[in-house]
Amino acid sequence: FIGWAPTGGNEKVFAWINSRLELPEQKLIETFWQRIELGYLVVYNVYLDAYHQTTRASQLRQIQQGIIDEKDRPVVIVGDFNLAPSPADGLYNSQESTFNSEVDREPFRQLLESGHLIDLGNSREQLQWTVERKLQSKSVQFRCDLALASDYIAPELKLHCDHSTRSGKVAFTDHS
Repeated sequence: FIGWAPTGGNEKVFAWINSRLELPEQKLIETFWQRIELGYLVVYNVYLDAYHQTTRASQLRQIQQGIIDEKDRPVVIVGDFNLAPSPADGLYNSQESTFNSEVDREPFRQLLESGHLIDLGNSREQLQWTVERKLQSKSVQFRCDLALASDYIAPELKLHCDHSTRSGKVAFTDHS
């Protein structure tokens, strides 16, 4: 990509940075979880299991421990959580989806609480689906690509979802 430099990753999590900036330290903690240091700020890039609630729950608990290990460092976690944080965040044919349940939602809530994290996209007034597609001629709408931030830096951050990645001539994925 012109203007972007790869920071590293694998087939599940990979990050790029503006090529004018210094390449940050990055480490693949697990196949689903990348840690990037931007000065004192820690950014986690995640891709949680797309098929099993119990695996997602385990991954969320691992991330929770990672946040605890960071102590008071500011943290931002971004990526595809394959999780609608609440039933209203995931619809299948305009009905609440059963893709997620308390099995994976409870560890997510525990991550938010223990990590003092804010879900930057959790605005009922401005809800944005980050995945929209047809599956067996039924509509699927999910808010599962999430951005979480330490509560004390969250007010300074703004989430912007780029839906052009999944629509129009330049579309290459069904995620924003």
